[in-house]
Amino acid sequence: MVDRPVAVVLALGFVLRAGLVVFSEVWDEANPARKYTDVDYVVFTDAAREVVASRPSVTPEAASEAGDGMAAWMFGLGSPYDRATYRYTPFLAWLAVPNVTVAFAWGKLVFAAVDVLVGWLIADILRARGVAPRAAAAYASLWLFSPIAANISTRGSADCIVVALSLLALRGIIRGHEVAAALWLGAAVHFKIFPALFAIPMALAIDQHSDPASRPAEPLALLAPGEAGHAAAARGTADDSTAGDGTGGDGTADDGTAGDGTAGDGTAGDGTADDGTADDGTADDGGADSDGGGADSDDSDGGSTAAGAGGLRRRGGAPRRSSSASRARRPAPAAAAAAAAVAAAAEADAAAAAGRAMASWPAGDSLLTRATDCGRPGSSAEACLRWVRGFVSYRRVRFGVVSLAACGALTGAAVALYGHRCLHDAYIYHIGRTDPRHNFSPYFYSLYLADGTAGAASLGLAAFLPQLAVVLAAGFGLYRDLPLAMLVQAVAFVALNKVCTAQYFLWWQGLLPVAAAAARLGAPRSRDWFSASAGWALVAALFLAGQAGWLLQASDLEEGGRQTFLGVWGAGLVFLAVNTVVMVGLVLAGRGAPPVFHRGGLVKLGAAAGGVPSRLWSGRCRRQGCSAALPR
Repeated sequence: MVDRPVAVVLALGFVLRAGLVVFSEVWDEANPARKYTDVDYVVFTDAAREVVASRPSVTPEAASEAGDGMAAWMFGLGSPYDRATYRYTPFLAWLAVPNVTVAFAWGKLVFAAVDVLVGWLIADILRARGVAPRAAAAYASLWLFSPIAANISTRGSADCIVVALSLLALRGIIRGHEVAAALWLGAAVHFKIFPALFAIPMALAIDQHSDPASRPAEPLALLAPGEAGHAAAARGTADDSTAGDGTGGDGTADDGTAGDGTAGDGTAGDGTADDGTADDGTADDGGADSDGGGADSDDSDGGSTAAGAGGLRRRGGAPRRSSSASRARRPAPAAAAAAAAVAAAAEADAAAAAGRAMASWPAGDSLLTRATDCGRPGSSAEACLRWVRGFVSYRRVRFGVVSLAACGALTGAAVALYGHRCLHDAYIYHIGRTDPRHNFSPYFYSLYLADGTAGAASLGLAAFLPQLAVVLAAGFGLYRDLPLAMLVQAVAFVALNKVCTAQYFLWWQGLLPVAAAAARLGAPRSRDWFSASAGWALVAALFLAGQAGWLLQASDLEEGGRQTFLGVWGAGLVFLAVNTVVMVGLVLAGRGAPPVFHRGGLVKLGAAAGGVPSRLWSGRCRRQGCSAALPR
């Protein structure tokens, strides 16, 4: 069931897009020379018309010689590749068939619906990580109300489909459905080649689940020692686990607490609430756990169960609610002060324990650490074998095989239907593609000058080298924070691609809210300029300014007829520099965020109300820096 805040923004996002679709139909009718509809949408529609068109019967041999497949000799149908410049999977043309048989705007409405699906996936991934409904809705709004996303989908671009498929794969990894994630990733690669780069961080992140036998039944929640109790005291609430504080029947507090069955802002990390009453039913004198099944909650040594685990606490179901009698027993001011002093001391000890626990993270188990150990002079064969065993695991192999099988099955079906023309036009063409027309790519001017020469193809292939290097580095170096790794990979791929248009920005904008939530809710409040809201706003302004500068130069070239090729290329180089700043800023902003998985469980974000960053992470970061607190 969709949470109400999320449902509201999804509905508003679809209404916005439906309005733009209606506007596009009216505008195109009144302005045929300057249409709102993208030319690619016309190509989809023409290809759909070819798909359903009847053709004279031909023999299999004749169809094979013409580059066609079963659709021609078995069903007597045309091919979408009969339409010049159609360079996509044939299933996209099938999706656009109602453009011909029902209404021209059908495909735009489908893309608008997929856009809304992307918004829901963003919210669902964040809810799975413990983000409150309102916060999840706010992050989904970054996509749903993005003018770029709304404009591109309603103009008739299909790029939102590959974004949705990539997010479905990410959702499968987050929720532990690895086979489903592999299937969605295979479908995404069939649709567009570039999601194949996500296979690296996804495969590496899979084993962060740990072995299935040792995997906890419930995700892990980031709980700050004593943080929740202080928040409750500030509101004058003694026990947030009761119904009176706005906790719903599903364990989700109305003030934004993540719905994990535990009041995220009323749980003292040392097992004792500030009023002396533990939220799990412990008596107000700090005695034994009254539910008979818990460990001793005495916090005199600061070594409670929750804190001793480094603040990473398993969800144990909804805590028992306090009786009205226990709620009525309020300590005297002096007793409250004494309890607060004891709680503060316990919190300090718990923070130290949390720091020790984080310092003991199995950093040696990381792929890069093992590779470094294996590559050192004098390293033993056993170290290299340990690295190989750590890299090649059953679950990673299964993920890769299922992904390849899904992509291969879809591609094989397409080739069987439409012959080798499908393989060439939809896939091989893009590998050697060079586009001499102006675009955001830093290679635009070089390809323009080399167009038609023997070196054009070599230059296009050489452009893959820096792109591949950055993408691989991001995948191997950031895989512990999977959404961030995928985001940086997508930004690098688009910025360094030999062809770059505004539609490609969607490929990473769908991942941005998921990664930003981890950076803002899971990371500590840092003094880094990028970690602040002003830093995010500044980088967004730089990106828009770089894009606007390029558009001004391109407008002079395309509409003014001025020879501004050098100006367009220079603006493209500036835009590349801006994208580099964005990538570096994203890495800096996410360096203090917790990994997606830790010790076999999913790390929850924003366990405190409204997604306030947990001091479990920030305490150590303030002392030693985030890089020391969070080994990667």
